[in-house]
Amino acid sequence: MKIFTDFTDFTDDELIPSMYTCDGEGRFPTLRIDDIPQGTQSLTLIVDDPDAPTGTRDHLLLANIPLTEDPYVIISQNTFDQWVLGQNSWWEQAWWAPCPPSWTHRYVFKIYALSEKLEISSGFSKERLIELMWGKIVWQTQIVWLYERQ
Repeated sequence: MKIFTDFTDFTDDELIPSMYTCDGEGRFPTLRIDDIPQGTQSLTLIVDDPDAPTGTRDHLLLANIPLTEDPYVIISQNTFDQWVLGQNSWWEQAWWAPCPPSWTHRYVFKIYALSEKLEISSGFSKERLIELMWGKIVWQTQIVWLYERQ
């Protein structure tokens, strides 16, 4: 399984363009998930910042992202309302753009291929999501983006 983005020439562990952060438009970068393993029934996305001063901060939680007839899945801010949104670390069911208070932070985008759709409602916590995914993960992958305030 591979993750591609809507901006070119991006590789793992590079700086995310500021347009996707609080210093820019703060919009969510469109992701394209390719090479989804057979047996996958849904996808889950967790975006977090493990470098936050108060501990890991969750920027986005999405569950029950369905597969399509295409050999890939597109995840964009325009499609969030089609899936089940969890509660980020700011108690919102939304994308929270990277906005580190100091130093360079890592923003980890984790995609999980699951063997079944989860029985979960909007507003779920990361802990509940991980609990429900237990034993259902077919494959997982991630990309890491870096950001430091301008």
